[in-house]
Amino acid sequence: MQSGQEIGGRGLGARLSGFRRDESGSILIFGIIMLTTVILLCGIALDVIHFEAERTTAQATLDRAVLAAADLSNTTPAQDVVDDYFQKAGVSRFSPKVTQTSGSMNEWKKVVGTVDVSTSTWFMRNFGIETLDGPSLATAQEAIGKVEISMVLDVSGSMANDAMKVWDSASGQYVYKLTLLKPAAVDFVKTMFTNVSNAGGSDGTLMISVVPYAEQVNIGTSLANQMTLTSEHTKGTCVDFTASDFNTIQITGTQTLARTAYADVRTRDYHPSGYAAPYFRECWGYDTTQTASVLAFSQNKQTIIDKINALVAEGDTAIDIGAKWGLALLDPAIRPTLNKMVTAGTVSSTLKDHPIAYTDTNTLKIMVLMTDGSNTNTFRLKNYRSGTSNIVYKTTSNWQGTTTTYYWYDSSRSSNKYYNFSTKSWTSVSGTTSMTWQQVWETWSVAYFADNFAAKLPNTTADGFFSSIVDHVGNVEKDARLKKVCDAAKAAGTKIFAIAYGADANGEAALKDCVSAASNYYAPQGSEIGAAFAGIANSIRLLRLTQ
Repeated sequence: MQSGQEIGGRGLGARLSGFRRDESGSILIFGIIMLTTVILLCGIALDVIHFEAERTTAQATLDRAVLAAADLSNTTPAQDVVDDYFQKAGVSRFSPKVTQTSGSMNEWKKVVGTVDVSTSTWFMRNFGIETLDGPSLATAQEAIGKVEISMVLDVSGSMANDAMKVWDSASGQYVYKLTLLKPAAVDFVKTMFTNVSNAGGSDGTLMISVVPYAEQVNIGTSLANQMTLTSEHTKGTCVDFTASDFNTIQITGTQTLARTAYADVRTRDYHPSGYAAPYFRECWGYDTTQTASVLAFSQNKQTIIDKINALVAEGDTAIDIGAKWGLALLDPAIRPTLNKMVTAGTVSSTLKDHPIAYTDTNTLKIMVLMTDGSNTNTFRLKNYRSGTSNIVYKTTSNWQGTTTTYYWYDSSRSSNKYYNFSTKSWTSVSGTTSMTWQQVWETWSVAYFADNFAAKLPNTTADGFFSSIVDHVGNVEKDARLKKVCDAAKAAGTKIFAIAYGADANGEAALKDCVSAASNYYAPQGSEIGAAFAGIANSIRLLRLTQ
């Protein structure tokens, strides 16, 4: 028989053992622990979300503020600009700190902004963390890297035509378009030299070419001397292009360029009846003055300004040829020519190895194309350009005076090799003097020669002879050529701006087809030309968030 003590001991042990094995109520304890953990984590998350929302708001406001403060045209102190942004954004509780640096000529500006974001915690303070803190940083710099610009300016006759004067609001009178173009273009140049970092310095950061054009482009002796032009004459440095030349941008120093003939090849339709002497040459006016020639590859501000101020206006309009040269002067293919000009001393050595490759993302290539009209006509002398001509003459004297008789010489004939234009018969003559084709075209216009000489040859008509040696391209084809060369340039990376300065509908359409974007097209009237150039200068500025 067991004692009561033993029985009681076993009962207590059994109860303790059962308690250890009993799992009822344990899930409640686990649930309480998990709920507490979730509440704490949610509390921490809310604290972090609150802080991140504040930090994001501060960062976004700071980014916008320093971008505005870095604008070169903004003369308000950077700290004031940033403070104003924070106030208007409703986050003036933050206290941004701003530092500003700029170039000595305000050609660049850099603004660095910082703001310390601090938020009080709701739950994390239970663990001794009463605030969450973190800085926000933003840096904005407005500057322009290297810039290469071609200013392609219309100097056709309409730019200084009495019947096409425009209203100048500043002077209160009607003036020539050229009168308003010059200061507008000069201000553009001054702005670029102000905005581009170290413009005119040893870094070669700004290069500008001025390309005046009318019915042709006279590239000037400095550029022509380092290229390969045909040598029929040396009285002008214009170049003839064919349709295929506008499929590409490039003009290299090694390719042979057909020098525009020193001849009147276009006055057939409108020169005075019987007008013998050359009346209108494709390089008309350019052979006697260099004011209308190209200024290629300059980084000298005053030289560029002087070139613009010296421009004169006359002639027809060939926007396609102007654009061809303007774009070629931005293309790296012409670099060997530029380097030759550096060696010759006509281009600054700081521009050596320009134009820069299209792949250089720090370089902007810009063409500013301006016209006040539309493409008209281009005439080209296809053959009979050089060498000894078929024209010979003999001068005789008697008591009545001196007489000069002209003949057409045909060496393929076995006899009577001289055709007398007066008698319209083949004959034999001695003591004649030969003329070169260049001398022929310096004596007579092509139309006069066709009408009064060629038309008298057997089996030859004036029209047939004229059309066989003269190539004419009208405005429709010239517009197509302009579009081709502009498309090629845009594909390569050149940015094209255009100014239709009171141009007609055809001119406006041609320029709209040429520009890189619709916003790059300007159509000013009168004294609005200044605002157009200013708008382009403003668009060229490169504003970027660097951090």
